Amino acid sequence: MSWRTFVIGLLACALGACALMRSNEETLSTPLPATALERAERRLAQLAFGRHAHFAECIEPGCPSRTPKTIATAAAPASHPVAALDPPKLQQPPSAVPPVTTGSPPAPVKTTEQRLTLLFALGRSTLTGEHRAQLRRALPDLRHSDRIVVAGRTDDLGSELLNQSLALARGLAVRDYLLDIDPQLPARIAIDARGRCCYAAPNDNERSRSRNRRVEVAYAGDSGAAP
Repeated sequence: MSWRTFVIGLLACALGACALMRSNEETLSTPLPATALERAERRLAQLAFGRHAHFAECIEPGCPSRTPKTIATAAAPASHPVAALDPPKLQQPPSAVPPVTTGSPPAPVKTTEQRLTLLFALGRSTLTGEHRAQLRRALPDLRHSDRIVVAGRTDDLGSELLNQSLALARGLAVRDYLLDIDPQLPARIAIDARGRCCYAAPNDNERSRSRNRRVEVAYAGDSGAAP
């Protein structure tokens, strides 16, 4: 064989190898037809490992190869089922705090109103010894009372103006004497002077009229509440 024939044969082999490689590249780059994808085997496989492991559907031959561990798990006998995990126990919400029950509110203290009545002679507003003695006996209770009401009254004899002045004079006489025996009382004393008003008895005779010529001292006694 001459060297010319050897060179021609070598070139022919090179051209044939190039053509074969081009044919293989075209075959690999050509996508599979839809019918081929439909006929390809699909299965569920574990992708990735560790914390990133997850399961997804894959198409052969793109699925990961099965390892002996995977095969052994798949071939585990059905007589040894995997025990189901107990559902997590939900944390119970804290029980509601029971409402604080309180007893019934204390009943209001019932106060007993005290009334001291001082009777006056016809047309008079001066205190007598008996009047002063009555007021001194009531002084301890008067000191514990928040408010003292001194009400001056008259009968129906005489004009309205005269009786109004007489009712006020009687009330002032009682008030002034209380301040003499205890100067701490003024802030708690109120005067209610009304003549020819608020009768305690009918004005049909002298005995009934004498009951209307009066001063009434109202207070709350030992309880200390205002009348």
